Amino acid sequence: AANRSLLAVPERELSGVTCAITRFLLNVCFFWSSCNSDEPALQQLRASITVQAPDLAAFFLDHLKMDMAILEKYLPCDKDQVPYFLHQIIHFLSTLSSRTTDVDSSLSSKAIRNQWEIQFSNLVLKPTLMKINDLIKTALDKVATTK
Repeated sequence: AANRSLLAVPERELSGVTCAITRFLLNVCFFWSSCNSDEPALQQLRASITVQAPDLAAFFLDHLKMDMAILEKYLPCDKDQVPYFLHQIIHFLSTLSSRTTDVDSSLSSKAIRNQWEIQFSNLVLKPTLMKINDLIKTALDKVATTK
């Protein structure tokens, strides 16, 4: 993570912000897998990075910290509201059916991964970003009324 920039840079077909959110969500999954000995996910990770367990969790935690710093800088909300926004994205994901795209789930090629990123951005990220202020207000209202 130390070599990464704090800029939200567009990649492939994604804007800088949607790329940063996608990267955060993927790193959450990788961090979770590394903490819970999810062997299939860990095998995939070991094929693409040189870090080994138990350093794997620390590696992804460092990446998550960098992801949060980027999101705090670029999302159109206060720094303290970023976790509420991310919670809303994850909540929205939990309401989707298990299969909402026609993309090959193996993500076995660069073209298929690119197609998945575009569909994920269009289905989840862009609509959520468009209503970010309303989502954060709703979340904060719920926190305020919870005893």
